[in-house]
Amino acid sequence: MISDRMFGARRDRPIILFMIIGAVMAMTMYTAPLSTTTGIVVLFLTGFFVYGPQSSFWALCPDIAGKRMAGTATGAVNCFAYVFAGAAEPLIGGLMDSTGNTGLIFPIVAGACACSALVALTIRR
Repeated sequence: MISDRMFGARRDRPIILFMIIGAVMAMTMYTAPLSTTTGIVVLFLTGFFVYGPQSSFWALCPDIAGKRMAGTATGAVNCFAYVFAGAAEPLIGGLMDSTGNTGLIFPIVAGACACSALVALTIRR
């Protein structure tokens, strides 16, 4: 609904915007000295803006692949999302274990959000 009404059915714009805000929120979690309440709010916003664009990806699939292949395109997008998430988690967990710094997840998330925003710049319908 947001991409249709606010961005004129341009799926790339909310993806880019949310990813940039997600990166900013993640770095805020990492660098800013936050109180417990503020930390909870920023952590919620980080999750919202990092996972929010997933719905735009689902809406983007029929736009790119057409009505006939929409289910296949959505399945392929989900497949790659889960494969890469599953491959990255042991690596990120190993990095946090080896350094003893669990806060490293936030710059990693910020970097992934920035990369996602850059890749979203290539979306064409």
